[in-house]
Amino acid sequence: MKRWTFNLSEEDYVEFNLYHADNSPKFKKNLFIQRFLVSAIFLLVPVLMRVLFGRPFTTTLPMFGIVWLIWVIFFNKGFKHTLKSRIVKNIRAAEENGQTITGEYTLQETSDGLILKNKSGEVKIKWKAIGILGEDEERFYLYISNEMAYIVPKKAFADEAEMAEFKSKVEQKMTKRDLEFK
Repeated sequence: MKRWTFNLSEEDYVEFNLYHADNSPKFKKNLFIQRFLVSAIFLLVPVLMRVLFGRPFTTTLPMFGIVWLIWVIFFNKGFKHTLKSRIVKNIRAAEENGQTITGEYTLQETSDGLILKNKSGEVKIKWKAIGILGEDEERFYLYISNEMAYIVPKKAFADEAEMAEFKSKVEQKMTKRDLEFK
């Protein structure tokens, strides 16, 4: 059976969360609501100011319209920055409490699945537990639930052929499920 050794960094976890945010329909829906619907409050303020205080639209609408436009344009960038900061903060807090999140991992293929080891211990991942095989340019994501995936960096493989073989084996052996990303 094959064995691969690799390091997982904070960046790997950040990229997983960004991947998840970009590919989760529920996450996308929530972002849409925050970006457009919640920000519509900026456009309602001039109406309220007109009704309650008699302020003309000519002074309030341009001001709040600009605030709304800035919110809509820069929302995704701000969201991604905030997400990255939170992930790094959570990883560092977990590691301060003795959990091993980043560092060296070993992934071993078995007939039943995969064994993922680090200095804290090991996790046995049965083939049938993998429901979705996600992928970006640098990593595979082995989803075992709506919100949890194991990260396997592509740089762990010796070459493209070995990486393609791993991907093919996971796709053949996993139990494809319509996990609904949350």
